[in-house]
Amino acid sequence: MKNDDVFAYVLDQELVRSALPDWPTGMILILCLKADGSCQTVVGHADETGRTLRKAAAALGLPERSFAVAPEVPGWPTRRVRFSEEQDMLRLVSEAKHLVELATDYAINYRFARDEGLSPEVVTGGAKPPQPRAPEPPAKPAAVVALSKALKPASPGPPSRVAPEAKMTTAAAGGVAGQAGAAVGAEGVPGAGAAGAESKMGGLHAVTRARRVTGLLKNLT
Repeated sequence: MKNDDVFAYVLDQELVRSALPDWPTGMILILCLKADGSCQTVVGHADETGRTLRKAAAALGLPERSFAVAPEVPGWPTRRVRFSEEQDMLRLVSEAKHLVELATDYAINYRFARDEGLSPEVVTGGAKPPQPRAPEPPAKPAAVVALSKALKPASPGPPSRVAPEAKMTTAAAGGVAGQAGAAVGAEGVPGAGAAGAESKMGGLHAVTRARRVTGLLKNLT
C-alpha cells in the first residue's frame, strides 16, 4: 500500500555536503516530508541504506515500503524528483546545522563497531543486546525470619509540644513568605509576556517551513 502523504528523499554524502559542507564521510541523510507540513530527518551510514529506511518508517509510524522513496530503492515505491525540487529540499537541510554533529557522532560509533567486530545496529542504538537476568536475592535463614517476627516495635513516645512562642514565630514566617510570593508573582508577569513573544516568533518560522514542505510535496510526481 502506497502512502501519498509521505515522501522520503535519500541524500548521499556529496549531496548533503552541498548544503552542509562539514558533513562526515560515508554518511547519508534521509529527509522525510509529510503532507501536514512537518518533516523529519534520519541519519545513517551509506552501507546501511535499507536499515536507515526502516528506521525512517518507524520514526514516521508507518509500515515499511508504504511510502515513496527517491532515488529508487529496490522494494520501495518511488517518485520522480526535479532538479528544482531537489534544490528546495537542500535549502531545508541547510537550515538544520545540528545534523552535522549528530551524523559525526553516528559515524564514530559505526566505525568503532565495524573495527571491533561488533554489531553496528547495537552500538548505534538501533537494537539492544540481550540483558542478563538479575540474580534473585538469597532467602533469609529460618532463624532470622523467626527472630524478626518475635521482635515488637518500640512504643511511640508522647507527642512533642510546641511552645507558644514557636507557634507565633512560625505564623509570622508564613506571613513574610506570603508577601514575598506575591511580589515574585507580580514581577513575573512581564517575563511571561516576553517568553510568549519568543514562542510566537518561533511559531511563525515553523509555519513558513511547513508551507514550504507542503508545497514541495504537492509538486512531486
